[in-house]
Amino acid sequence: MPRLLRYTVFACLLPIVAQGGEKSLVEGGESIETESVYLDSEPSLFDAVPFRGYFDWKKQLKEDTGLTYGFNAYVLPQWGTESPQGTSDAFSGVYRFMGSWTLTGRESGNPGRIEFRIENRSAHGGSLSPTDYGNELGMSALNPGFIYNDNFDTDVSVLNWTQIFTDSRWGFAVGRLAFDVYQDSYFLQTISGNLLNRAFVVSPSIGTTGIGALGAVVHGFVNNNFWLGGQAYDANAANGDFDLDTVKEGEWLTNVEFGWTPDFNNFKRDRVLLTYWNKDARELAGAPSGHGWTLSASHAVSEQLIPFLRLGYSNGGGGAPARESASLGFQYSPRKSQSLAIGLGWAQPSDKALREEYVLEAGYKVQVTPQLSLMPDLQYLIDPANNPEQDSLWIFSLRMILAL
Repeated sequence: MPRLLRYTVFACLLPIVAQGGEKSLVEGGESIETESVYLDSEPSLFDAVPFRGYFDWKKQLKEDTGLTYGFNAYVLPQWGTESPQGTSDAFSGVYRFMGSWTLTGRESGNPGRIEFRIENRSAHGGSLSPTDYGNELGMSALNPGFIYNDNFDTDVSVLNWTQIFTDSRWGFAVGRLAFDVYQDSYFLQTISGNLLNRAFVVSPSIGTTGIGALGAVVHGFVNNNFWLGGQAYDANAANGDFDLDTVKEGEWLTNVEFGWTPDFNNFKRDRVLLTYWNKDARELAGAPSGHGWTLSASHAVSEQLIPFLRLGYSNGGGGAPARESASLGFQYSPRKSQSLAIGLGWAQPSDKALREEYVLEAGYKVQVTPQLSLMPDLQYLIDPANNPEQDSLWIFSLRMILAL
């Protein structure tokens, strides 16, 4: 099966015959370009924009040169149940300077661009990071602060060429990639999404690699409703480590995906996506191979309400923390500047000796200004697999996102 998957991936990397359209399929829920662009029309509670002249200059720079950039800070303090080690809070941040420079095809609808991101993830004030706090609490597969860790030194985590063809109906990206932008993507799989638990961000039943892995991705529509995709990443990449030599090991994380949407113009929101993944055994790391599949589905039933469903299975290898997982929920936007997401998640850890885990999470996002978001969040965690003496836990978070 792994050999067949690898052949299929490289077959997908060939050009896909497609029809005309208006949107890029390469990235998932949140790309470098969308994350770094300031939108003057971003709905917010307050219209006042500090340093408006600076943001107007950024917009003009993009129009004149195709270059856009941004400085984003994601700060996350958490408070909750005391761990067996006596910890009851966590505090860390993710800091990014990122951008894209469209060098070709700006007027043709078939742009080619360089994308880059420099970032740091670290804990603050002597506190644990939310990832480590979740580990201390005994969570195995459903980590309550998965993205916010402190083992990510300042690094060029993204540096790639992204090319769009055939009026934005297919394209590819090659270089140093953030796998979580592309793999099993859906609308809440972003660092600025309403929910924090791994159940709702990166599926616990899928193999991963380091952010900044050398690799290639291709996605393309075969007609107005169906698309195919293939991905290949260096399986030995490490977060916060610009080490290009690991690719010489020839060990890969590969994916093939099949997607359907009822409406091409809304395919990032209205979709069903099936992904099959395989991760080679890593000889030097002594890590076994793994494979599995994930299914993600979402559909906007109105302008305010988007329900979602995610399922996953792995054979327990490839570093996936769960053999089986499922989550469902919805995002509701009572106002354009505010949104509420509620999710219920379940996972069976890869270690069969461990008990199943559950999470119920609610997160609210308030866009205070176009540059500032405040996001209170509450998680109720049941049966932490690595802490059998504890039946339930709670964690409250107050996230802040600042985009400049």
